[in-house]
Amino acid sequence: MFRGQLRVSRGCLDRPSVVASLLDTWDCKSKITQKWWADSAAEKKRLRDLIEGLHENFHTAIVEPYLAEWRHYVYRLSVTLLSRARESAAAGRRRLNSLNYGDLLKLTARVLRENEPVRRALQQKFRHLLVDEFQDTDPLQAEILFWLAEDGAASRVNRKLRQTGERFRCGPVLCSCRRPQAVHLSFPPG
Repeated sequence: MFRGQLRVSRGCLDRPSVVASLLDTWDCKSKITQKWWADSAAEKKRLRDLIEGLHENFHTAIVEPYLAEWRHYVYRLSVTLLSRARESAAAGRRRLNSLNYGDLLKLTARVLRENEPVRRALQQKFRHLLVDEFQDTDPLQAEILFWLAEDGAASRVNRKLRQTGERFRCGPVLCSCRRPQAVHLSFPPG
């Protein structure tokens, strides 16, 4: 397999992506089939040990470091490209005066965080909050909930969740805070 890949790629070995593709073939455990290698079991074992040692040294010294660097490089390029695409799409939506669901959540959270009169008016208007499927709440939705539940309502939510005895993905982390400014969201595994 590698021999064929090398033959096809021989003229392009100056390109890091081609080298990474070739080395990716070696990013595995050595699996040797010894059907025609030697007549005696001792000789087969000696050859297997020799080749597995060479493969392991090559993998550790060359393959792993090169592929790790290559993946970091590709990751940085990908994140840069995707960030620019996201920014471009957001600019396009602003030009068209349109919003997507994520924009609505971000703008709502920002208004509630930065504009106290608006936050107070909404708290007066909505005295009670019912959140269905709270375990599926994402961090931005939780921030909105806690800004609306500021000044005591969060502690009532906390007590209610403790009474149910259910384990929520983000509930215990979110509801343990009484002040929305102190909400630091993290999702436990599982």
